[in-house]
Amino acid sequence: MQTDTPVSEDASNSNLDWPGRWDHINKLLNRRGAFCDESFIPGAGKDNLDNCKILVIGAGGLGCEILKNLAVSGFKNIHVIDMDTIDISNLNRQFLFRHVDVGRPKAIVAAEFVMKRVAGVNVTPFYGKIQDKDAEYYSQFQIVICGLDSVEARRWMNATIVEISAEGQEIIPLIDGGTEGFKGQARVIIPTVSSCYECSLDMLSKPTTFPICTIANTPRLPEHCIEWASVLEWTKVFPEQKLDTDEPQHIQWVLEAASARAKEFNITGVTYTLTQGVVKNIIPAIASTNAIIAAACCNEAFKLATTTAPYLNNYMMYTGNEGIYTYTFEHQKKPECPVCSEESNPVKVEVKKDWTLEEFIDWLKEKPDAQLKKPSLATASKKLYLQAPPFLEKATRPNLEKKLKDMVEENEEIIYGENSAPDHERKPFSFLLFGAKISMFKKFNYKEDVANQSQVKSSVQRNIRTKVLEQYKQLEPVIDEVLPKKTPLVLVKCHEHINLLTMNNEIVFFQHFDGPYYPTLRLLHKYPDSFPKVQVDRGAIKFILSGANIMCPGLTSKGGRMEEELSAGTIVGVFAEGKEHAIAIGLMKLSTQDIKQKNKGIGIDNIHYLNDPLWKTVIEV
Repeated sequence: MQTDTPVSEDASNSNLDWPGRWDHINKLLNRRGAFCDESFIPGAGKDNLDNCKILVIGAGGLGCEILKNLAVSGFKNIHVIDMDTIDISNLNRQFLFRHVDVGRPKAIVAAEFVMKRVAGVNVTPFYGKIQDKDAEYYSQFQIVICGLDSVEARRWMNATIVEISAEGQEIIPLIDGGTEGFKGQARVIIPTVSSCYECSLDMLSKPTTFPICTIANTPRLPEHCIEWASVLEWTKVFPEQKLDTDEPQHIQWVLEAASARAKEFNITGVTYTLTQGVVKNIIPAIASTNAIIAAACCNEAFKLATTTAPYLNNYMMYTGNEGIYTYTFEHQKKPECPVCSEESNPVKVEVKKDWTLEEFIDWLKEKPDAQLKKPSLATASKKLYLQAPPFLEKATRPNLEKKLKDMVEENEEIIYGENSAPDHERKPFSFLLFGAKISMFKKFNYKEDVANQSQVKSSVQRNIRTKVLEQYKQLEPVIDEVLPKKTPLVLVKCHEHINLLTMNNEIVFFQHFDGPYYPTLRLLHKYPDSFPKVQVDRGAIKFILSGANIMCPGLTSKGGRMEEELSAGTIVGVFAEGKEHAIAIGLMKLSTQDIKQKNKGIGIDNIHYLNDPLWKTVIEV
């Protein structure tokens, strides 16, 4: 007898196993197929499954599906780790649990359930954190599957597996699955061979964060009050105790503190549900999406264990919110990845000369490939800002208002970490004062200079649209033509930290590091009135088309024109006397007022000009 709730009879192997139970699997394992690996031996696949020790990280919505799929796919030796206990809200999608299990550890209950339902499978649970186990523990597995809902946990697991492989031990494939509403992804990471999880951080939506000064002094939203209570007030009241987001009493305390804060500033909307959402960064979960992504992950585990078919190379994206769409591509390794790169050089970042430390920290939080929520920073000789413990946060807080250039030398390394002390094992940033000129296009070759490319998620695409509109407000009437919402946007990453945004195989914007978005000349020619513009005289044309910067006299002479008041740092279309279309894209080195007053030297940096290699670039389909 089998029912929705396991009973004693379910544990009987006679009820759970029968002749022909594994025939559907044996059809794949007992004969060679068209796509089998050269090492495939018919009939040996069952032994491979029996002997394969596989680890599942997470026994939540995705983990329940993965455990079930592995068991009915023939895997016999499964281990599972999860640090959570079962909450009543889990029962609508985490089908291995029942109401009587509320309060019990997920890993233990899931293991018991699977072993009762599938004969011959052994599931070993561990109730605790992944950090509680060392490298020796993880080295025993042939495959690891992550079904986590935390970026931080994924990063830790990824770094651990890569480190084991880099030290010359056996390479352990890492399969990662993740879902968010109707979207999801599955990927196969072969440590030291393919790109790792850290290589793809810039594909994630930026974490929701709030500036320290806002939550401390001028809250405007209920989220600000909750963040204040959980980040600042908790550490002040309970300096020796860490906030446990899974403890109802802790959440209740944050709710009460946030409600009092909200009342003080006449803010409404602080609720228990919102408090949980902000503190735990809750991601919406849909059972059907979990099932699809779990199936993809387990298929890859089966192929890796049995060599019956080629495994995924290496990233599959699934979108189900507007129809059904999947996209598979090979995500490239990042040469500067702080986890899997063999290079030890620090990552160079450019910052503006007048930034304060607080502005630099806010920029780090926005940086997609950093994924830092509460960064702590230090150099080899001094502490810049530490988020914890409270007495060090208080001691380093005055540095937030200081200019970064006054505390850090150019090209000096900055060690960074999450929350408390900076992690010296991470690859540091190398501080580089802001320099905006891009000279790469003078020798640009699309085929040689492109590092990798990927379609951006719809949330990232919306974020890019928003930033473009913030830069170019005159684009608003035509933004749906320039960046249509439903047309895929592809991010092309080039060497020298150049990013190209392409749509329908046409480059529309480019970007240096995480700086502003520059329109291409082709886009400017289509929408000449949607961007700030200046005009040079005839005599400047031949120099600009050879790549020279725009000198002030060429703008202030009779043939020059500067009708708008533009500040330094503004991206402009450079038109020419007697010419209909723009001949270059420039970056104002001086304001229009300063150009008129000084009338000498360089006024505008020439970033992209007519007939340069970027103009000549054609993306082949």
